[in-house]
Amino acid sequence: MRLLVVLICFSTPLLGLSQGNTIELTLPNENTSSSVKDYVYESQQWLSDQLVSFSNQVDSLFGEKTSMLEQNGTRVRLFNIWRNEAGLEGTQETLFQLDFRLPNLQKKLRFDLEKKADTEQDGIVDTDKRVAQKDAIKNDEDVRAGLSYLLDDVKKFNLKLSTGLRLSQSVVPYARFRINRDFKVGEGNIRFLTQSYWDQTDQFNQNLRLNYTVRFRDDLFFSFINDATWFENTRETLASQGPTLHHRLSDRRDMFYSLRANSSSLPQYQLDNYYFGISYRQRIMSHWFFYELTPYLTFPRENNFKKNEGVLFTLQAMIGSL
Repeated sequence: MRLLVVLICFSTPLLGLSQGNTIELTLPNENTSSSVKDYVYESQQWLSDQLVSFSNQVDSLFGEKTSMLEQNGTRVRLFNIWRNEAGLEGTQETLFQLDFRLPNLQKKLRFDLEKKADTEQDGIVDTDKRVAQKDAIKNDEDVRAGLSYLLDDVKKFNLKLSTGLRLSQSVVPYARFRINRDFKVGEGNIRFLTQSYWDQTDQFNQNLRLNYTVRFRDDLFFSFINDATWFENTRETLASQGPTLHHRLSDRRDMFYSLRANSSSLPQYQLDNYYFGISYRQRIMSHWFFYELTPYLTFPRENNFKKNEGVLFTLQAMIGSL
């Protein structure tokens, strides 16, 4: 909690900057809070107001002025992920994503700043794929800054074009084009997504996702995941398929039961490993602070498909429009 407060204080000068304008909001005083928990709540709300106010001030340069605290979709998401697997050294990584929205540009142009998991889906890091393909996931340690433009829908297909710079050991231009659409099939839903990515270092890769989801009850959902990525620089395709059962225990608690079969095309098409994981996800504070605990088993080919135990622990926080 103290670390969060330090982060808030450190971020304050950056978020208070604007073109000749001042955001006059009062930083909560720890001495006036009834408890540390209240202070953290107030600090998160204060920082969210700062971020949303700043984005609205920038947005007012492009058209009609709005209330400084009007929610516009601008937010920061932070992830801390710890992994410990038998026979391997424990790891920790920090990821983030800033979505900076400007409503006066008709919600089409967005600024993105991210150090984001390529395995993220619908706002949640796909720990199943992340564990199984940990050696093949590329550039998660790099920061990307760029602009995204939402094109007009074509026959209900959503189109998004992004371009910017990837910051690694050098500054590398990149471009990304995404197409997605949901299809109603019987009682379920199929989500189609394809994404093309190019940069000067890793050249071109193409990702395809085709996921089916059906609701059995209000608190029970079944999904079948199909995910494949082709990399031009290695001529390799990585694929991941398998079911996930999502059980909503309450408004604050969820369980996920996942099974994956993961394969690659080099040196020839083959199964690389099987994965089974059980994730427990709980909201700690309101709708902005979560933790997720995932004990899992993997059965890698290089170990003759003998089981290997591991655990992931993830913290996720959100600041801004929720």
